[in-house]
Amino acid sequence: MKIITTKRKFLIGAIFVLLSILGRDNLMAQTVTITGKITSEQDGLGVSGASVSLKGTTKGTYSNDNGTFSLEISGANATLVISSIGFDAQELLIGNQTVFDIILVPSSSVLGEVVFTALGIKREEKSLGYSVARVDGKEINRLPQENILNSLAGKMAGVTISATGGTGSSVSMVIRGAKSLSSD
Repeated sequence: MKIITTKRKFLIGAIFVLLSILGRDNLMAQTVTITGKITSEQDGLGVSGASVSLKGTTKGTYSNDNGTFSLEISGANATLVISSIGFDAQELLIGNQTVFDIILVPSSSVLGEVVFTALGIKREEKSLGYSVARVDGKEINRLPQENILNSLAGKMAGVTISATGGTGSSVSMVIRGAKSLSSD
């Protein structure tokens, strides 16, 4: 029968402690899928296109047409940031919760004027060599839409805005037409 020396006992104990720490970290790093529904306080309908992201990371998703979302996270100490145009942003600590019912409150701030310029040039309107279409914030907020581009439809000359599908689908915007002088 061999006698285990104190050095061997210490080595075996250190290995045991190291393995238990590594095992605990692996358990805590497991991914969990969180789901939820984002609704508007005004009408109780789902908010489509709302941004759902993990605070301090680039990981996130958007809500679908019904306002539902699904996101895989690792760790329970994360914070969700929920935001959408026209609503105040919210932050929620995830903890052990995996299902969320989020109600967004309409923003009290009013959207200002929107100016579209070619190539994203930032200059004063007077210094531009081409026309500028103006839409006041009052016009955009008069009839609430699910996204800002739908609110701009029909309010600017030379700009065609149309939905490419049903409710909540993407929007197509064409400025000054899609044809050239050679009709290509």
